[in-house]
Amino acid sequence: MQGTKKIVTNTAYLYIRLIFVLFISLFTVRIVLGALGEIDYGIYNVVCGFVSMFGFLNTSMTNGVQRFYNYSLGKNKGESIGMIFTTSLYIQAALAVILIVLVESIGLWYVNNVMVLPAEKLSVANFLFQFSLIGLLLSFLQIPYSAAVVAYERMNYYAFVGIVDAVAKLGIAYAITITPERLFYYGLFLLCVNIVNFLLFFYYASHNFKNLRLIGRANKKLAKKMLSFTGWNTFGSFAYIVRWQGVNVLMNAFFGVIVNAANGIASQVSSALAYFSGNLILAFKPQLTQSYAAMDYKRTQYLWFLMTKVSYALVLTLSIPIVLEIDYILNIWLGGNVPDYTTTFSVLVVITVILGCFHSPIVQIIHATGEMRNFQIVTSAIIISILPLSWLCFVMGLNPNWAYWVTIIVYIVNQLAGMIMVKRYFDYSYSSYVKDVVLRCALFTIITPIAAIILELLMQPSFIKLIAICLITALIASGSAYLVILDKVEKKSITNIIKKYI
Repeated sequence: MQGTKKIVTNTAYLYIRLIFVLFISLFTVRIVLGALGEIDYGIYNVVCGFVSMFGFLNTSMTNGVQRFYNYSLGKNKGESIGMIFTTSLYIQAALAVILIVLVESIGLWYVNNVMVLPAEKLSVANFLFQFSLIGLLLSFLQIPYSAAVVAYERMNYYAFVGIVDAVAKLGIAYAITITPERLFYYGLFLLCVNIVNFLLFFYYASHNFKNLRLIGRANKKLAKKMLSFTGWNTFGSFAYIVRWQGVNVLMNAFFGVIVNAANGIASQVSSALAYFSGNLILAFKPQLTQSYAAMDYKRTQYLWFLMTKVSYALVLTLSIPIVLEIDYILNIWLGGNVPDYTTTFSVLVVITVILGCFHSPIVQIIHATGEMRNFQIVTSAIIISILPLSWLCFVMGLNPNWAYWVTIIVYIVNQLAGMIMVKRYFDYSYSSYVKDVVLRCALFTIITPIAAIILELLMQPSFIKLIAICLITALIASGSAYLVILDKVEKKSITNIIKKYI
């Protein structure tokens, strides 16, 4: 009961952060797009997106360090966290050096010789590249500190840093409207935000977690385990980065920077929705890993199934108004400055995020077990297939939308493969998963959008219509989620928590 209450509290903090960040970010994109224009915004997206492609190491290391922190806490060996911290710092330093060599060699060559960029923008593109690289290195150094904040479930501070980040980026959006070289200063100011984020996590973690201290040299045995975990997790993260940034590069080669701008806007929609499931997973992950480490496998499965269902319900609830009112939303958001293909990209990317709600919790189970190798080889190969398949579609003369249709089909195949692979390391029943998760989510999908679809057909486009669809969707989703998504035990737990708060 106490664990469930903690998850609910942490989820509340994360969603306050999410809602705040979401609205500010959407408004920020509109201002930035208006200030930079489609060409400069497309350049920023493709150049900085190329650098961020190497950020898959960042995500992998964060997941790895946090996993080892929580596994240690689950085994009641909190004292070993200092060794995990020390070892991770040595690993970060080594990887940072490797990253500098790779990005400065391969990346600079690609920007100056392969990317399709206006000649007069090549100089500022190189500055953007360097700013992005420094920001990426700072995020690497931040990992042991931010991972500790999450592992110790200090989601209130994590939420605070996210809000500061969003407000700072909104300030930057307004600031560049009065600068002479807008694209250059946009990159420079974003680097300053990365510096502030690093300092906030460094200060808080250093002063609040006594075990986060350097303890001599790195533990070689632990380093080997962490590198193995991170290596295979990196392999999986790399597949998704190759899929996203690789398709972005293909779009640049076949269709130019205007389509890159549309894809960049769609990526903002994707990120906003993914934050909903990602924040929920973030709230569940520490306890899921600790439950597995304590060999409480029944609770581990309970958290996995509940995480999947709630994540799906939240994302679908938000997706319904977006899909039904996408044209109106984009016009309000971007002020009528909507690049070609933005509408279809945005709708299709929503579907990919919804499908991802089933797969992400499976990955968390694999992270808890530490058995990464075979799972990542199989699922990564499936995800990477999106790139050659998209290339084939473009060569055949099909439009850019086909990159997303290919992604949807591959995601379905990947989900089935993931369910089969996780069975090898964590015993569960396929029939229980289908009954308790898939069928409940399917029924929720049928019930929830009915009233919103009726409003969409009856009302003319307007802000009142958008609000009405959002409210009716939220209202029906709340009721159907309680009745359909949750089982008897989950309903009782949620009801007791609500009563206690009241």
